[in-house]
Amino acid sequence: MLVRILEIVFPIVAVVVIGVLYGRARRTDMQMANQVNLHVFIPCLVFSALIRQPLDAVADIELLFAAFLMHLLPALLVLPIIRLSGHPLKTLLPPAVFANAGNLGLPLFVLAFGEVALAPAVVLFLMMNIMQFTAGVRLLDREIRWRRVLLQPVLVAAVLGVVYQMGEMNVSSSWLLPVEMLGQVAVPLMLFSLGTSLAHAQFIDWRLGLWFGMVIPVIGIAAALLVIQVIPLDDLQQRMLVLYGALPPAVMTFIFAHRYNQEPGKVATVVMIGNILAVLVIPVTLYFVLSI
Repeated sequence: MLVRILEIVFPIVAVVVIGVLYGRARRTDMQMANQVNLHVFIPCLVFSALIRQPLDAVADIELLFAAFLMHLLPALLVLPIIRLSGHPLKTLLPPAVFANAGNLGLPLFVLAFGEVALAPAVVLFLMMNIMQFTAGVRLLDREIRWRRVLLQPVLVAAVLGVVYQMGEMNVSSSWLLPVEMLGQVAVPLMLFSLGTSLAHAQFIDWRLGLWFGMVIPVIGIAAALLVIQVIPLDDLQQRMLVLYGALPPAVMTFIFAHRYNQEPGKVATVVMIGNILAVLVIPVTLYFVLSI
């Protein structure tokens, strides 16, 4: 199992390292690439993930509510820790709350529990995106209007995905292939952009990244254990929620930090070290959830 986990985490770290090397060799401005990723590639990824699953599988109200609490509770638990650290709330709250549910979470759930876990994994991934593109954006930009927040491309893509499912549309796969291809660009581009930012991160940020890289999964797992006590979930969903709590910070938090100029170097360090520590955290958590 450790080998399989390494096979999932290694490509992530490798793409980031390539970004670091490129950023060291040549000063790179990724602002335009990140903007295109937010407006085109990531919405295509969300839409593609939604239409692959049956509607009833992604409309589980109890699981949706549990997924919502999995973002609310960590925010409340980590708040005093961030205050004590002396760093801005806008910098550290997003990576502490929003997990790497896409490029790491989706394959990890299927690896651990089989194809039956794909639909619940999509629900968790979707809720993470909804929370990040609403509350997360609002945190970073208090002047932004809610109308603009709700019209974020990723949320529009999620609505279109649900409409597609409800309408039971039968569109030829050849017509959907361009959307899937665009969605496949999102994750590698996020990771590469993360690496270019890390190329110029200060050394002092590494200690911050190491500290929060250890705190985040502890808080996430604690939140999951609280949620499964109050929400009636089946056995598979409970195990998945605990594993979800152990996931490292989402790369998307760095993209937003870069977009809103909210100390992207610090956020990049927290995200990168958190994903490296996942090589140790994920196997331990997997052993726990699979041996219950």
